[in-house]
Amino acid sequence: FSDFASILGEFMDVLTDKSFLSQYPLNCNIAAKIYDLADEFKQVAFANEAFGKDEVFKVFEERIGHELIKFSGSPLKGLQILGLQETRSLNFDHVIILDVNEGTLPSLRLHEPLIPREVMISLGLNRLELEEEIQRYQFMRLISSAKHVHLIYQRSKDKERSRFIEELIWEEQKKRKTIDEIPVLKLGFQVSIDPLIKQVKKTPAMIEFLKQHTYSASSINMYMNNPMEFYTNYVLGLREQEDLLDEPEARHVGVFIHRLLEDAFKPYLGKAPKIDSFFANQLRALCDERFASTFAKQMKSDSFLLKAVIDERLEQFIEHERTSPERKVEKILYLEHRFTNTIALPVGDIKFLYVIDRIDQMKTGEIMIIDYKTGKADLIPRKLSEIAAMAPSRETLLELVKSFQIPLYFHYLHEQYPDHEINAALYSLKTMKLHKFIDEKTVFDRAKIDAIFLNTLNFIMEEILDPDVAFVEDLSDTYH
Repeated sequence: FSDFASILGEFMDVLTDKSFLSQYPLNCNIAAKIYDLADEFKQVAFANEAFGKDEVFKVFEERIGHELIKFSGSPLKGLQILGLQETRSLNFDHVIILDVNEGTLPSLRLHEPLIPREVMISLGLNRLELEEEIQRYQFMRLISSAKHVHLIYQRSKDKERSRFIEELIWEEQKKRKTIDEIPVLKLGFQVSIDPLIKQVKKTPAMIEFLKQHTYSASSINMYMNNPMEFYTNYVLGLREQEDLLDEPEARHVGVFIHRLLEDAFKPYLGKAPKIDSFFANQLRALCDERFASTFAKQMKSDSFLLKAVIDERLEQFIEHERTSPERKVEKILYLEHRFTNTIALPVGDIKFLYVIDRIDQMKTGEIMIIDYKTGKADLIPRKLSEIAAMAPSRETLLELVKSFQIPLYFHYLHEQYPDHEINAALYSLKTMKLHKFIDEKTVFDRAKIDAIFLNTLNFIMEEILDPDVAFVEDLSDTYH
């Protein structure tokens, strides 16, 4: 801090440049104030302590952020910046008044004295009205003595023009004997911000890590959406810290429902579920108990709304499981089970982890993977013919494939159950609809379907493992 003035460097050189000061006199005051602060820092108790430049500037920024600097120009020439009261008895040829908005002009402060305002008004002591009249007089006098006047204001849902402008417009309308709108010049600024796009080049150590990494559908989906987010989460291993005091997000509700259904169906693992009144009562009681120990404590008074929604969805789920012809389950094979396998791709052998909500063997003999969705369930890929014919890129895969979750599940079933009919579906707990991967419109056989998605998966993995392709931040959803 003892060498603070020298640390300011080029910034001070610009501020104290003679040609610059002659054009912008205000900078004389700014430069003087900065040098005063430099002298002040030389006298502080920690002046001889060693600080980095960034730390010095943080202290400097905090200190100067509370400073007020007067504008002192020549009263005989140039631009004069004055407050409204400072213009008393002064005449100007050109007047520009900024922020002629209600609340700024007039600027009225409501004081709350011990005597009630109604009593003061009855005594003729209306300070607000008096203050408004003073400001109206100063405003009208200033603009009436000028040759050219510009009144500038903002207009939005939060701001409206001053009552003083409305009075001027009304006077003009009376002169014209019309209530037509007085034309106002609207000004705007086209601001185009080129965001700083972050990117990280891959090192040999990163490539080696990525080759050994165990991937999941969510990690591949994250890369498709934003490679930089994939880098942050899976290469650096950073996760956003959760605030346990925050309101529950949709994913918290999703986890709650997933665990609830897992525990409700556990007694039926390896056999057909019996959806009767006993099951329904057990599910309701389990939901009440779990909710009371989680969301009810966190949300307190407004938790009943969330509880009502969950109760309604569970009732619809019970009814759908009991009556829908699509849900004739012969046996529940797995619940919330973790599977791992290695997929042989042209780019190399890649390890994958699957966490599957449920696998059912239907009465038709079909093996069905079920993935519960408490939110949107529109992540089923588009037409297979479109995917097979597309020119692969991260953007086209994001648009057409959308998510690798169901295709990866389908690949696992294709290998594990070669002699059974197989399918995978997103089970929407909002609409109680099963969005199936293979439907009656599908024209490809299962081997062809699997090959199409393995080809697209290979493209993504090639890009992830390519040392010449950096992790780049995708701002398409942030800037428009």
